[in-house]
Amino acid sequence: MAAYGGAPLGGQAPSLGRSISADMAEKCKLQECTRRSCNGQGGHCCCLECEQSGGETHSSICDSLEVCVQKAAVWRKALQGTTAEKLSKFVEGHGDSQANSSRAVAGGDELVDTDRLGTYLAKVYSESWTKDRLGELFRIMAVDRQDDGRVRFSDLCSWVSCTGPEKDLSAFSMGSTPQNIGVRITASPSGGSFAQRVRADVPKGFLFNVSRETRVGELAEALSLWLGMPTNSIVLTSHDGVELTKIDESLQANDITLPGPAARRKGEKLELNFGINPSDLTPTHEAFMNLLDDEIWKAGKSERDLIAKHRGELIRSMKTTKEKEEELRTAKDPDFELDEYVCQKIGVNKEKFDELNANPRLLEEWLEAGNVHPDMNYLVEVTDRQAIKIISDCLGKKVIRLYRNENQILQHRYTTAKERLRNCGRSIGRENTNTQGKITGVPPLDHLGPFDPSLNEYPMWHGTGREGVSGICRSNFDIQRAGTHGLAYGTGFYFADDPGTSVSYSSMSGGGNYVNRKYPKCAFMLLNRVMCGNIKHFDRLPHSRQEFDMWTADCIGSGGVWAGADAKYECIRSPGTFCWVAVHSHQIYPAYLIIYEI
Repeated sequence: MAAYGGAPLGGQAPSLGRSISADMAEKCKLQECTRRSCNGQGGHCCCLECEQSGGETHSSICDSLEVCVQKAAVWRKALQGTTAEKLSKFVEGHGDSQANSSRAVAGGDELVDTDRLGTYLAKVYSESWTKDRLGELFRIMAVDRQDDGRVRFSDLCSWVSCTGPEKDLSAFSMGSTPQNIGVRITASPSGGSFAQRVRADVPKGFLFNVSRETRVGELAEALSLWLGMPTNSIVLTSHDGVELTKIDESLQANDITLPGPAARRKGEKLELNFGINPSDLTPTHEAFMNLLDDEIWKAGKSERDLIAKHRGELIRSMKTTKEKEEELRTAKDPDFELDEYVCQKIGVNKEKFDELNANPRLLEEWLEAGNVHPDMNYLVEVTDRQAIKIISDCLGKKVIRLYRNENQILQHRYTTAKERLRNCGRSIGRENTNTQGKITGVPPLDHLGPFDPSLNEYPMWHGTGREGVSGICRSNFDIQRAGTHGLAYGTGFYFADDPGTSVSYSSMSGGGNYVNRKYPKCAFMLLNRVMCGNIKHFDRLPHSRQEFDMWTADCIGSGGVWAGADAKYECIRSPGTFCWVAVHSHQIYPAYLIIYEI
């Protein structure tokens, strides 16, 4: 379904991290560095070891690590590819290499290798996809083909995505002839979670042509094939909700009145509903895409193992860095104390993330001490002076620390939601913000790349306390916690284009945290990526609770699916520039954490 977006690999996909800076060949300040070409200009270091040792050492291990990261980038790109790119491996003669799998198919008329596709589908649900049933599946996939009836790539993509106002399957023959009675089957409002998603993605349902003798079971099986569900999982009901229980008999035998000849000539169709039993079944489409992601992930295992090996060698070789850290700890250096405070109370760094997740005993001791959980994200300090200056100028405050939030699960959800918004089928009216002109998603503030103006994707501010920024960076915004400072314009997550607005909320949310004498009043801010899509503008507050709820409902659409086909908007904007309200956490990624001085 278009709503496909489960965990990419049946679990968390850890980040590759970074071994070589973007400007590695120009600005490394280390004299004996093998990559240096413009020594001393800008004070940067080219690689992980040079950076962590303050530019005092360089190891050939850094070079080996870079080679591994470059190789791993191939399968990482494939993992982040579009659905069509992942499916392209089933085009006849397309091959199995990652380069081929990530290459977009030029058109949609390429033939699909149905033998190979059938093998994969059988891996997902072996009992459901027998040889005979696969034959029927491929027949319904190619239902619109008037030539050789073979499955084309566009047919496969259509089956996997299953979106559109309605799906016309009337050319799919079943039972006796003549098949001259039109039937429209739509998802029942009470048919289960998957049925609700189908109702949102294909609101006008599925069209079939049947004969008077067509059995109820035949019709249900045809629909289950298109939806990728097991046999007997589709339950058909009359338009008024009565279940058709005589599946081996005709529609008339189930007390269904068929349209007469005159009504059929006028285009009248029999209206039926369907549900899923059991209601929590996972369709083949989703399990199939998860299987493809698993294969890509396993293909990169050797590179990941080498990356882990080289990183371990680097860490063991950094004696100078470790000694310095111990000296700073003993001397209670205020900057080291601040870094330790962040690591323990807000978010761990990459080294601590790897260390704790590799050692259950250390992790248990870490959590018993009341420190943050390192299970989902880690923070990477941004030391680029230009990046810090841009943030400082925006806030009008002295920035003490700037961190990039690395969270693979939230990144995957965000990029999946972005693809869904791109393919929602609705035009989006472009709008601009002030911060958008200062922070564009290019270096030095380029986490997740340039912002997409066609989706009204903006950099937006959110001020809150220490526990708030820690929790958001780890697991994103939580609707159960929304409304701490009010929900004037609807239920959702509130952001500002004017950073001064968010600064005031940082103060209300526990700003002024004491770390040490050097840093007595620390406040916190998040710079987020927010996909606003179509924006609903309001010049007043809602007059009633009903109007309040309606504003939020217009941004969701039926079935509770964000950016659904019938959603009117994706975001609410207050009068002026006070706030933007995002209604779903998947349209947000907390990209940067800022600690500034009050």
